[in-house]
Amino acid sequence: MFGQNEIPALYRSIQFLVPCRFITDVTRHLKEMLVAGAAKYLFPLDADHAHLAVPNELWATKYSELPSEQLLPALLRDSQLVALYHTAEHLEIKDPKTGAVNEDVKAWKEKRNVLAFFDGRPIRILPPHPAGHGVGMPAGYNSYGGFNFLANPRGELVIFHDNKVITFDVSLEVKNETERPSFDQRLIRVAP
Repeated sequence: MFGQNEIPALYRSIQFLVPCRFITDVTRHLKEMLVAGAAKYLFPLDADHAHLAVPNELWATKYSELPSEQLLPALLRDSQLVALYHTAEHLEIKDPKTGAVNEDVKAWKEKRNVLAFFDGRPIRILPPHPAGHGVGMPAGYNSYGGFNFLANPRGELVIFHDNKVITFDVSLEVKNETERPSFDQRLIRVAP
């Protein structure tokens, strides 16, 4: 908004510059998710995080040997970066008292796994896991880190959706992140 191509960010106490393109793409992803009905709210009970990845070949040739403090700053500049968003994680399809299936919630939860691109392509809603779980990064991608986001009245980023203004913030500091974060294969299911 102020003619800058980069903004300062902090990750693991290291300051670096994030390309504005990353922020505009994340904003576009979130808006597309809201429009598609894959997300309804930007808060922890619906949409609040994404996992990042690049194609395996690119990881092997460009990123696998980088020191950890250089990885995220480099990845955020790569147009082959993808984000896997998980939404509606806490929704129950069946009413706990009656056992009746809420069709609106079922349709929402079936859209809960969203693959998004940083090269201008629109989001892609992945097929749902039969048990309603989040799916893992599709085959062919190496996962590294992620980010959180949250609607906040004092947020510095903006989405215009459904005649409303949604302000939000993005955080690159992900809780419980290991040195080289990746999906724990015991906890996730691979997308068919």
